[in-house]
Amino acid sequence: KLRARFAEMNLAEQFEEGRLLIWGIALTAARFYFSTGSGLGTFHFSHLPFQSQSVNTWFYNAENLYLEAIVDLGWVGGLLVIAVLATFIRILWPRRIDTLTGKRIERFG
Repeated sequence: KLRARFAEMNLAEQFEEGRLLIWGIALTAARFYFSTGSGLGTFHFSHLPFQSQSVNTWFYNAENLYLEAIVDLGWVGGLLVIAVLATFIRILWPRRIDTLTGKRIERFG
């Protein structure tokens, strides 16, 4: 009986449905905590009031770094996280050197 149940399950579909579900809940929570956020590291509790349907899964994270940052820190904090990540990428991204002239090619302006 248990094997038949596992044979019926499409794990990829279940995974995607759960992820899409929590993203929708996180967007609703982000609208509510728009200005200040719910507090750093509180997503696993702060999204519960916005969960409209009963699920058998406890979502500890939003399964999306940016959505979770926006819920935890508000929109300003979420944008700040994105800005910090973009700055690190700009600093750490390898710069190219033109092999003919030996000059450095700037990628970001």
